[in-house]
Amino acid sequence: MIDWQIIVEGKFPSGWDEHKDGCWFPDFGTQKYLLPYFDVGEQPIDEYGATRFDVDTMKRLRTHLKWQRDYFEAKGDTWVITETGDGQCESYTLQRDVVVGVIDRTISMVGIAIHLNGQLVFRGD
Repeated sequence: MIDWQIIVEGKFPSGWDEHKDGCWFPDFGTQKYLLPYFDVGEQPIDEYGATRFDVDTMKRLRTHLKWQRDYFEAKGDTWVITETGDGQCESYTLQRDVVVGVIDRTISMVGIAIHLNGQLVFRGD
C-alpha cells in the first residue's frame, strides 16, 4: 500500500512517528479508488517508489481533496465500486468514514508540511 509522510530537509520532523503520524490507504480497493484524486503532481504517484510533492503541488492536492470531501461525506455508509477490463470484473466496498478520514488526515498533513516548509513524500511498496 502507498503511504505518505512529511519530510523536512530530508528527514521526518521532530517527534514524527511514521507509523502513527503518516497516512496510508488502508486496503487495495481504497487505494485504487482514491489514488486518482491524489495524483495532482507533475508526475503520477509511483506505486512502487517515492514521489515528492512540493508546496505548489501540496496546495493543489489540498484544493482537490477539499473540493471532493463534501461529495464523499454525502455518500452512504458504504458503497461498491465495480471495475471491468480485460474480461475481468472486480468490486471494492468502500466505507465513507475511512475515505473521509484519509482525506481529512491528508489535508491536515498538507497544512503541517507547508508550515514546516517541508514536502509530502508518497512511498510505494
